[in-house]
Amino acid sequence: MLKRTLIVRLDELAENLRWYTSDAEGQPRHGRGRLDELPALLRGRRLLLLVPGDAVLLTHTELQVRNRQQLRRALPFALEEQLADDVDALHFAIAPGSQPLGVAVVARTTLEGWLARLAEHDLQPDALLPETLALPIIDGEWTLLLEDLRVSLRCGPLAGLACEPENLPALLELLLAEATQAPVRIRGFDARSDRSLPPGAILAEGPDLLWQPLGEPGKWMAEGLEVLPINLLQGEYSRQEQLQKLWRPWRVSAALLLAFGLLQLGLGVADYQRLKAEDVAQVARMEQIYKQAFPEAKRIVNPRHQLDSGLQALKGGGGDAALVSLLARCAPPLQQQAGLDLTNLRYREGRLELELRLPDLSALDKLKAALGAAGLSVNIQNASSREGKVESRMEISEVGA
Repeated sequence: MLKRTLIVRLDELAENLRWYTSDAEGQPRHGRGRLDELPALLRGRRLLLLVPGDAVLLTHTELQVRNRQQLRRALPFALEEQLADDVDALHFAIAPGSQPLGVAVVARTTLEGWLARLAEHDLQPDALLPETLALPIIDGEWTLLLEDLRVSLRCGPLAGLACEPENLPALLELLLAEATQAPVRIRGFDARSDRSLPPGAILAEGPDLLWQPLGEPGKWMAEGLEVLPINLLQGEYSRQEQLQKLWRPWRVSAALLLAFGLLQLGLGVADYQRLKAEDVAQVARMEQIYKQAFPEAKRIVNPRHQLDSGLQALKGGGGDAALVSLLARCAPPLQQQAGLDLTNLRYREGRLELELRLPDLSALDKLKAALGAAGLSVNIQNASSREGKVESRMEISEVGA
């Protein structure tokens, strides 16, 4: 049996279909179930559907075309004389690697009916195989399966037919007459529900016809399948083509979504670069404040950390507590003000004098408000505009000082 495969024998008349698979240890399992029960049985397995052999014509051609697309276009015309129906109404499947080229032909309406029946239950088969080619075969022999309403014959790796039991004698006689090499034996299996009438009444026994009873033909076919001789789901009916059909209507939407995603990514990168530049600018301003507060410093690695450490040192070393307090409370508003350049800093008698360059007057007002919100008294001594910037000198002190 094919590994990791759920094999279902399609019966057009039965609501409960027979299924066959193997468990994790490779032991065969089988049962009956409705189509809507099959998804629970799949569980990662491939779905193989055995379709009635009398709906599929198995034939061959000597046509040799290497390009697969060209072969598909030429195949209907190469087989046109063998077919009763219009080739446009037929679907052709090719057996890979066969020589002469094995071909399975099925009516499009029939194939699409099978697929539609499965689609009603959200089932998408991976392969469709005419059950004629699921009959086990031994080299030099033909295999015959006799059932209540149908008889199936496999007479080669890619050859066989199915018909009603009463038509078997005439068809078998014709096949034997046309065979390039007659079989050594025809091995017949009787799977009828009522065996009171011997199979010899349908097809006379002879030296090359050996009958034996068979209980469950589907199980017998499934367990004998080791390779897939041919898959009817080719060309426009292949899983790949079906996925492409589903994909085509969404291609424009997907392209727009991709473009939107790329735009969002570009905006995100731009925001990152802007924030990174602002961070670099703030670090530079902190370095400037640190140098002015501690002119003796020779090396600046982490200005924020060094400024905090310097302030702590001033506190611990008995320095001017007022200066330390003013610097600690001024630093956050100064660091947060975009476009600020600190050009000079002086401290005298509890008052901190700052000389600043800012982008405009609104930035100056914003800084004053931020310092006031920090509990400081701010006195703007002067402000003037020069070269597109506002230069200002302000005095900062504790409230009430």
